[in-house]
Amino acid sequence: MIRYELNLSRDYPQLLQYVLARGELVEPRGERTLEIRPLVLELWDPANCVVNRPGMNQALMYMEVTQLLAGVFDHNLLRRCSGGAARLLNAHGAYGPRTYQQLLGVERELTTDHQSRRAVVYVGRSDDLELVQRQPELQLPCTTTWHFLVRGGKLELYVNMRSWD
Repeated sequence: MIRYELNLSRDYPQLLQYVLARGELVEPRGERTLEIRPLVLELWDPANCVVNRPGMNQALMYMEVTQLLAGVFDHNLLRRCSGGAARLLNAHGAYGPRTYQQLLGVERELTTDHQSRRAVVYVGRSDDLELVQRQPELQLPCTTTWHFLVRGGKLELYVNMRSWD
């Protein structure tokens, strides 16, 4: 397990080296990858949560965030930002349509009860696995849940992921 205050832009090369050195080789759906279980990253400063490395497509990142916050999925706009990445994305796994209404509910919950533990967004759906088994071209979201808490006057977010690719 890796657990320390992280700055993704600064520390990404070390994180990558950690995975390369200690990751276990697995082949889900025939795709070779290295896996670390559990991998816990603590990111306490929002400015440190973005990987900003040479060659990174910031237009794609901003387009994904914009669509998530708007609650939409526009494949053509994503393709214009990055044709390669757009091939990996589809409307079924898009976060915006899945999470938009839930995020509004989280806002209401935490506005009403600052100590609530119920402010959870479920990105994954109960029928996702069955659907992708029948239609392999669909994508399962990598993120399963976002759990929001207000503690010590600050908003905390705990993200659970099944994959980070």
